[in-house]
Amino acid sequence: MIDVEYDPNEEQRYECFDCGTIVRTARPTVCPDCGSEMRNQNIPLE
Repeated sequence: MIDVEYDPNEEQRYECFDCGTIVRTARPTVCPDCGSEMRNQNIPLE
């Protein structure tokens, strides 16, 4: 496995837990469609 350098200012893909909307942004936000919490897709769910 290769370690990936993390740059907090780089745009990441975030996915809404409720409706599945995907947004590319440098800062996590709430979903623009339903207002729910979003997760970074680069971090695996356990």
